[in-house]
Amino acid sequence: MPNHFCLQGTFWWRLLLSSGIWASVFAIQPLQAAPSFVEEQTATSARFLGMDLPSMTQRSVRQQLWQLGGFELAPQRSRAHTLDIFTSHSQLPDTYALRFYYNDLGQLVRLQRLYRPFYGQNQFAKDTPIKSDALARELSIQLGAPKVFRQTNGGFRAYRVYLWENEQMQVRLDRVGKHVYGALLLEYQIKNRDPYQVVTPIAQEALPDLIKNTL
Repeated sequence: MPNHFCLQGTFWWRLLLSSGIWASVFAIQPLQAAPSFVEEQTATSARFLGMDLPSMTQRSVRQQLWQLGGFELAPQRSRAHTLDIFTSHSQLPDTYALRFYYNDLGQLVRLQRLYRPFYGQNQFAKDTPIKSDALARELSIQLGAPKVFRQTNGGFRAYRVYLWENEQMQVRLDRVGKHVYGALLLEYQIKNRDPYQVVTPIAQEALPDLIKNTL
């Protein structure tokens, strides 16, 4: 039997290779690396619950969470001006508490999100442990690739810490007490905000009795 099919197949195969069509059709595209938080992201990219953190104040934070609903301000913090502690009821079921730290001007300087040890999205998975690597992957979608290092404390086994940082903000996924058995803690810190800046001058009537009585 004549081998026309093989000859024709060889001809078209060589034509395909020489024309460059093969390279354009079957070229493997390189995977794009995750963007670096330092190079690609800005401080305003680190948004939380719709808030642009570097521009937030105590008043704007309280208003945002009140409008969202599902958060409760700890009663003992209602009159405090440097720390708010909110417990989460419906908006963030994996979160036990949010801590907002302000300077005396009312500007947000730090936010801490304290995670529960277990979380389940339905009644059949209520005891699923929250893992740091899963949280880090979720955060990397917004912040890019983190720096990862191992940390140990008091001779206990080491654990991973994840860090995103640029000139204006640092985001750190760590554990309470920097201990392997501590609850997961996500912290946003605004680096160019002085936590010790105070209002000057201040009216005497604005001072508490504890201070006025000692003047």
